[in-house]
Amino acid sequence: MSLPIANSMESRTTWSPLESIGQRLGNVPLLLLGGMLGLLGALAFNIANLRSEDAAEKVGLDAQVLLKLGFVGLCSLYGGVQLFRDQRLYAVLSTWPTIVLAMLSGLFFLTSVTALEPLHAFVSAATIAGVMMATVAIALKLGPANVLQLGWLALAIHFAFCWLLFLFVPSIGVFYEPIAGGEFFARMGGLSHPNTLGQYSGLFVILTAVLLRSQRYSQIVRWTMWLSLFLAMGALVLSVSRSSVIATVFTLVVIFRNDWLRGRGLRWTLIGGTLALGALVVLVLSTDISEVVGTRLAESFSKSGDADELTSGTGRNVIWNYSLKLIGESPLFGYGLTSSKLLLANYTFYTHNLVLNVALSSGVFAAGLTLLLIVNQLVRAILSPQMAADAILLFIVVNGLMENVIFEYIGAGATILFALSVTWRACELARNSVAESN
Repeated sequence: MSLPIANSMESRTTWSPLESIGQRLGNVPLLLLGGMLGLLGALAFNIANLRSEDAAEKVGLDAQVLLKLGFVGLCSLYGGVQLFRDQRLYAVLSTWPTIVLAMLSGLFFLTSVTALEPLHAFVSAATIAGVMMATVAIALKLGPANVLQLGWLALAIHFAFCWLLFLFVPSIGVFYEPIAGGEFFARMGGLSHPNTLGQYSGLFVILTAVLLRSQRYSQIVRWTMWLSLFLAMGALVLSVSRSSVIATVFTLVVIFRNDWLRGRGLRWTLIGGTLALGALVVLVLSTDISEVVGTRLAESFSKSGDADELTSGTGRNVIWNYSLKLIGESPLFGYGLTSSKLLLANYTFYTHNLVLNVALSSGVFAAGLTLLLIVNQLVRAILSPQMAADAILLFIVVNGLMENVIFEYIGAGATILFALSVTWRACELARNSVAESN
């Protein structure tokens, strides 16, 4: 099978957009094509959450949900069929990361029985399990790097719609967030909430940087990717999702640390580090200046102009304390995957923390499994680095300190990219072992 994308992150091939796309798609089996389209749709649109002009009522919710479930069903069908057709899938399913993902899926289903909304929680669990299985199956068929590039294309489509709504339909594309004093703060939302836009903008920036660093493309494709990168960076800034900005910068610094520490990058790193260190020394030696500057910076980076907004994590400390109280009241089974919007209605719709979200939804055992999987993957990132997989994981971990990130109500892009990240090495090993045997 021939595809217009590289077979692995290590292979450096050139894709010319002038090649016949129709001829290439003609070599793809219909079932696989359906799975790819379903996965692309889930990546691009399953985070969409269009709202009306007052940002209080969701518009076309039923149609949105049906569309999202359709994408999940399309790609899940391929994953289910591959269970009976691809023996390599069982080899990947027997590895530690995939076992943990399967156990988490099982707990999501199990805790649906006692959930506040049993049917909704069960459907949510089914969509999460479905997209994760489809991700592994398609990654085995195409290679993880190809799925990564499919994800890049899907997110590019998503941002195109976000920018169109933001520029031309501001009643939907601009999100007015209420702040102190009865005022509102305008943020770019596009197809979803600004925090969600920030998360996916950060992920897109990271995916683009990794692909440009590791792959060779034709000049026109590279320019298109660079343009998309700057548009995503603009969306990241205009979304005013500070946690996503921090996670993006931190991930890029860590993943490309070798580039910062040699040649021209080293010189700029030394210059910037020297200036920053000098400024820090001045602030430390001048207590009064330190307090004034610190307060001014905090006020500048807050939406309301109040420094307390940042020290409280924009109210997240209150949400976390209340979430911990709820978890303590039902530690084993939680309240179901869709419960947070009901339990936290007086504060927000989410716990704003990855681990707390899992604990509130499916209990402390599920949260412990999530933590164990993350720690295991971080250790693997140190012992056997894989740029793309490690970059996705690192962003999710850092952003997960302040946001839910992975498990949305319906299986979507972050769930897919997380599953791709933690099973990347196993999929590559399974594919390589078959190639060697042949």
